[in-house]
Amino acid sequence: VSADALALHGIHETFLRQHGLPAKPELSRLRSVLLAAHACRVPVVLHHKGAHVAQITATALAHGLPPGHAPFAPPMASTGVCMMEAGKRRCGLLDAAGRPKMPTRLELAETLFRDEPPAWLAEFGRRRAGELGVPPNEALGDATVTARCFVRGVELGWWDAEGKLLEGRPGRA
Repeated sequence: VSADALALHGIHETFLRQHGLPAKPELSRLRSVLLAAHACRVPVVLHHKGAHVAQITATALAHGLPPGHAPFAPPMASTGVCMMEAGKRRCGLLDAAGRPKMPTRLELAETLFRDEPPAWLAEFGRRRAGELGVPPNEALGDATVTARCFVRGVELGWWDAEGKLLEGRPGRA
């Protein structure tokens, strides 16, 4: 576990040895779940698709899965909705040079729920700011916020239920 990953997620080698599951069968199981979702046209929603796919693929290869058996190998290579890419086109955020910027998970949630911020959003923001004494990233909480953002984007007409971006900028966020 890298120092950056430890700081971000709070997961260390000792924890993985005590509580982790063997990677190879879990990666195979993930591929089965992704293939089933693909077959049923259920969107796979990822906050930062490029990073997540790269990390999962590197882990699969490091654990001896052949390239064609990694979770995001074809036909899954194009599967997944990237919330950062979708949000970049919708949030209107700019980087220091004035170019459109991909939103963090918190920025996306704050934009999508601007009119009626739910109670969970404030706690998520405090966790991200390090105010709760826990690592800023926590898988279940992050996945829950990503799913809530996806559903909210569908409600606002930013993308459809399959994750395809809709033209224009309908809905108020």
